Amino acid sequence: MKFKQLGKTGLNSSVFGFGTYRIQNTEKHFSALEKAIKNGINLIDTATNYADGESEIVVGKVISKLINEGAVKREDIILVSKAGYIQGQNLNVVTQKEQMGIGYKGIVKCEEDMWHCFDPEFIKDQITASLKRTEQEYIDCYLIHNPEYFLIYVLIDDIDELRSIFYQKIRTAFEQLEKEVENGRIKSYGVSSNTFGCSSNSKEFTSLENMVEIADSISSDNHFSVIQCPLNLIEKGALSIKNQKDYSISVLELAEKHNIGVLTNRPINAINGNKLFNLIEIDYKYDVDENELKEYMNKILELEKYIREKILRKLKKQDYDPMVECLSISEDLLKSFGTYQRLENLTFDRDRLFVVRMKYAIQKLHEILKLKEEAKENLKKYDEVIIQLFDLYESFIAIGVNAKRKPIIEQINKFISQELVDLPLSQKALLSVSSIDSVTCCLVGMRREKYVDEVLKVVEMQKEEKIFEFYNS
Repeated sequence: MKFKQLGKTGLNSSVFGFGTYRIQNTEKHFSALEKAIKNGINLIDTATNYADGESEIVVGKVISKLINEGAVKREDIILVSKAGYIQGQNLNVVTQKEQMGIGYKGIVKCEEDMWHCFDPEFIKDQITASLKRTEQEYIDCYLIHNPEYFLIYVLIDDIDELRSIFYQKIRTAFEQLEKEVENGRIKSYGVSSNTFGCSSNSKEFTSLENMVEIADSISSDNHFSVIQCPLNLIEKGALSIKNQKDYSISVLELAEKHNIGVLTNRPINAINGNKLFNLIEIDYKYDVDENELKEYMNKILELEKYIREKILRKLKKQDYDPMVECLSISEDLLKSFGTYQRLENLTFDRDRLFVVRMKYAIQKLHEILKLKEEAKENLKKYDEVIIQLFDLYESFIAIGVNAKRKPIIEQINKFISQELVDLPLSQKALLSVSSIDSVTCCLVGMRREKYVDEVLKVVEMQKEEKIFEFYNS
C-alpha cells in the first residue's frame, strides 16, 4: 500500500480510502471493509446520514473486530465522519426536539424529508451520536458535511449578506470543533463540500481561503486539517478552476500550500449536468443494434399472440387479463423502447417485475389448465426467448453506454502511458486521481470484495506524471 501524510494531522493515509456512502449491515459489505483494512486501506470515510446511521455502526463493528483479533491497531486507522444532513431517524429526533421547544438553531429545511444544520449544539450532539454508533473513543477527523446547503436554500437576495452570515456560521462551527479536539472526542476537523471547485461567482461557492483565515483567527495552532470534494475525469474544477487568491490558484493548490489534507470523492460516479455519469465500461455478450433488437422483439410478438389465442382463451375473464399482462413482455418493451438508458434500471425491472411475473404465470397455467404438449413446449420456448431477449437488451444498452464513454477515453489516453491505454476506464479514473500530488486520499465505494481487488490493482501502478495536464486541459 502507498501512503501520504494527511495534511497537518501528521497521520499517514492510504492513497485510496474506503467510502461508505452505501454501506449497510450485510455480510458482503462487512467482508469488503474487512478485506480493505487488512490490505492496508486505512482511511474510512463515513457520515451520520449514510444508510441512516447504519454505515457508522458497520464501520465501528469492523474496526473493533479487527482490533480485538490483533489484525490492526486503532492508531493505524483513520476514521473520518461528517455531520450536517438531517434525515431519517435523525430527522425524527430533531423534529421532536423542535416540537418540544428545544430545537436546534440554524436549521435549513431544504426539503420535507431532508434538513440541514451545522450549528455548534447540533455538531456536538452529532459527534456524540457518531461515537456511540462507531463504539470508538474518538474520531480522527470530523467534517462539516456540505455546508453549501445554507447558501443554496436560504432566501437572502444580497449575496454579500448571505456569505457574511454563512462564514460567521462556519466560525462558530469551527470554534465548537476546536473544543471537541480539546475534549479528546475528535483529533482534527474540516469541511466536505461539493462546491469547493465551483466558480467563485456561483452562489453556492465555498471558499477554502476564507475558511483558512477563520481557522487561523481562532488559533494559530488550529486543527482545521482536512477538506473533501469531488474530483474525477468529468468534475475537474477542484484543480482546473482558479477560484482562490484573486483567481490565481485552485482549491487543491491552496490546500497544499496550507498543508491541508485532501480527500476526493466520486472518482467513478461523476455528476455531469445534474446527471450521474458512471466512468465505467460495461461488458456485454452480444453485438446487437437497435434494428436487430426490435426484429427479435417482433418475432416474440408472434409467440405472445399464439399464447393468447391458443392457451389463455381457455381462461375465465378474471384470469385472462392478468395472464395477458404477465405474458406480453416483448410488447411492453417495444412500447417503452428507449426509456431504459441505464443498465441497472432494466436489470431491476427484469428481476423484480417481468421475469418473476412470467414464471408465476407459466406455473399457474400448468396448474389450472390441462395443457397439451404443444402448449407446454411453447410456454417453455417463451421462457427461453424472454431470457435471451433481456440478454440482448442488456448488451444493446451496454453498447450505448460505452459509446458515450468513448470521447473521455480518447481524451484520457493522451495523458497516460501507452501500456495503460487498454486498462478499463474505471481503473484509469482511479489512477488519474491518485496521481495528483495534492490529493491525499481518493475515496472509493468498495461495497464488494471485487471492488477492493480492483482498487488494489491500481495501487500497484506507477503514478502518471502527465495527469495534471489532463485536469487543466
